[in-house]
Amino acid sequence: MITLLRMLAALPLKVVAAILTILPIFDNAPLLRLICLITGSPEDVLVYITRLSTQFGPEKYEETFLDNAEKFEDVRFVSTLGFMYLETGSLQGLRRILDKTESIFSEESELLYLELMLASRNNDENKIQQLAKKIVSSSSSTTEASELAYNCLCWNCIKHRKFDKARPLVDKILTIKESRIGRIAAGVLAFQDGDIDLAEKNFGIAARVDFRFALEPLMAEASYVCDDIKTAAEYLKQAVKKGIKIPENEEILNKIKESDEYREAGYD
Repeated sequence: MITLLRMLAALPLKVVAAILTILPIFDNAPLLRLICLITGSPEDVLVYITRLSTQFGPEKYEETFLDNAEKFEDVRFVSTLGFMYLETGSLQGLRRILDKTESIFSEESELLYLELMLASRNNDENKIQQLAKKIVSSSSSTTEASELAYNCLCWNCIKHRKFDKARPLVDKILTIKESRIGRIAAGVLAFQDGDIDLAEKNFGIAARVDFRFALEPLMAEASYVCDDIKTAAEYLKQAVKKGIKIPENEEILNKIKESDEYREAGYD
């Protein structure tokens, strides 16, 4: 034990704090505070108050985050707090801090991303499209922000049957990251082109990326989006026969169930 303490004493304070973080018997908050007092760096202050917020809740340290954001002119204090509010489901808290810091960090990519996340949670379609266009036109946008923005723009085009405009957006999505939602969009466009094999291939990849999604419900949704309700009913029938559970909150699949084509075929 003495040898261990000597080894720790010989290490830089930041390294010691990181080591103690993974040891549950130690509360490293006092050491993190000491580091802040010694270095005075925004990175160390951010680590310290994030540690406290994780333990006691972000609301208690909201003003501390915002004061340091202004003091250091560092948007990371706002974005860190914002993501903590998102994780806890406090959309009011997120809206509040975005409003408070708008005049200081209005065009920062991290906050545009949070604004887009908030608009998506609130289903504010006009705001979503406005923010998404702003993000994709910015050269400083993060990968996560760009991915979400292109997803929003792409699915808005698909929703309004603007398939030609959606195609380059799908390419952008899949260039950024191999994702379930990108493959589903690619599958919908392939179905629209009449290439069923390519549609099934894309949906199959989507199902592998996220095991919660099966091929047949995805094909049913693609058929419905492309106004082929009869084929949508057929795919949904296959899903039901295979015992695939259809989530109650799946709007499109429920619309297929309620369609005349589904009822007339005797699938209800």
